[in-house]
Amino acid sequence: AMGDAGAKKESPEPEWFGVIRSGDLQRLETLQFDVNDLWEDEDGACWTPLGLACWYSHASIGARLLHRGAAVNGMGCTKWTPLHNALGIY
Repeated sequence: AMGDAGAKKESPEPEWFGVIRSGDLQRLETLQFDVNDLWEDEDGACWTPLGLACWYSHASIGARLLHRGAAVNGMGCTKWTPLHNALGIY
């Protein structure tokens, strides 16, 4: 439609987001996804899988993501690293 040229495109929440947020390690093991993916939520926060796991203090999921190759210092669009997320520093 006219007037939508500058509108932000909504992207659906990736499956990994809900699985990591809920802390479901068993379900995570069945998912195939880019462990260094970056997804922006409706509030404008950008999340990597490891950053999200750290935000919710899911250590076992974080360890599994690291084992699968997640970047320790991977940043979201806010330039927060997983360590910032784990400590609640923003």
